[in-house]
Amino acid sequence: MLIRDAIEDDAQQISDLLIDSARVFFADDFSKAGMALFIDDCAPTTLQERIRAGDRYYVAIVDDVIAGVCAIRRGNYLYSLFTDAEFHRRGVARKLWERALRDIRESGYEEVTVKASNYAVPAYERLGFVCTGPREEEKGIVSNPMRYRLPVK
Repeated sequence: MLIRDAIEDDAQQISDLLIDSARVFFADDFSKAGMALFIDDCAPTTLQERIRAGDRYYVAIVDDVIAGVCAIRRGNYLYSLFTDAEFHRRGVARKLWERALRDIRESGYEEVTVKASNYAVPAYERLGFVCTGPREEEKGIVSNPMRYRLPVK
C-alpha cells in the first residue's frame, strides 16, 4: 500500500469513492437534500479546487487503485476519511490517518476535530477520537462531533 498526496488528476476517482461509500454506508441517515448536498460537495471540480487551494488530500493506493482517501481542511479538521468497501478492515484508514496525523502534528496543532457519520463513529473511536456532543443535523446531513487530542511528545 502506498500513501501519497492526492493530485488534481485523482479527483474523479476520489469523487467516485466518496459518493459510492456514502450511498452504501450512510445515505439512509441523510435527507434527500442532504445527500444531494453531499454529492455536490464531492464533485471532481470541487475536489480539484480544494487540492489547488491547499487542503491536504491523501490517497491510499492498492494495486494501482485508490483504496481510500483522507482530507484535512483548515489545518486540523478531518474532513473525510473513507475506504472503498472492498478494502475495509485492511488498515487503509489507519495508514491514511497516521500520515495525516504526522502532518497535523508537524503543523503544531494539539487536536483534530471531525463530524462523523453514525456509521463511522466506531471506526473513529478505534483511532482514538471521542464524541464531544450529541448527534447533529444540518441541511439534512447527520453527524457526530468528535475530537482527537494529540499526545504530548
